[in-house]
Amino acid sequence: MCIEILSPEDRISVIFGKCEDYHEWGIETVRIIGAEDPRAWEFRKGSRPVEVPLIGSLTAPGISIALSNLLSGLELSRYDKRMAAAALVSVEEYLSTTYKPACDYVDGVLFQKPMPTLNHSRIQGRFSQLILSFPDFEANPELTVQIRPGKYLVPDVAIQRRGYIQGPYPIEPVHVCIEILSPEDRIGAIFTKCEDYHAWGVETTWVVDPETRRAWEYRKGQLPTEVPQTGSLTAPGISISLPDLFSVL
Repeated sequence: MCIEILSPEDRISVIFGKCEDYHEWGIETVRIIGAEDPRAWEFRKGSRPVEVPLIGSLTAPGISIALSNLLSGLELSRYDKRMAAAALVSVEEYLSTTYKPACDYVDGVLFQKPMPTLNHSRIQGRFSQLILSFPDFEANPELTVQIRPGKYLVPDVAIQRRGYIQGPYPIEPVHVCIEILSPEDRIGAIFTKCEDYHAWGVETTWVVDPETRRAWEYRKGQLPTEVPQTGSLTAPGISISLPDLFSVL
């Protein structure tokens, strides 16, 4: 068993990425303990991180540690890992090329996204349908956004205010960025991408896993929070029910 204890300067996305390194090494379960906001997660190989209830315990064969004892007086924070796709390309070449699957672009390096699955595509389309219920907003699937000169990212869905639609590539923060997990995605890398959106100025990001029917809200300056299965993904002016979202699966 490996345990990661978060320090104030840690990035949770980086710690989750480090846990995935332990999994590749052969460790089945990693525990993450907070140090600012008393929280803890169990991250099992082949699964997504699961937050442990504060009245629960961290367990392993022969071990059970009550969180109420462990986290008393502690608080929390966040990590970073990425895998690049190969040769350097110019901004001009990147913007004039259609990539399948889409690629993020950082200072000449392409980061190719996984090939979308059927469930990924269904959730992406469902977001576009549900946003139609909110007349002040527009959903833009696979819209390339410019985080800064030389850095372009492609959220699975970007939500823009209808009174301020930017194109061809938004250079000012959009209302919400949504990432839909594919089976091969590493959640640590996806949370890192959310932090890139936050640094750009996006206040709210959503992460959705179609395979496990789980979803997280990740707000700027806070930690990712899993949404209850009967709950809703929210942002100012928008509320998307998870049962409605997952009804297409």
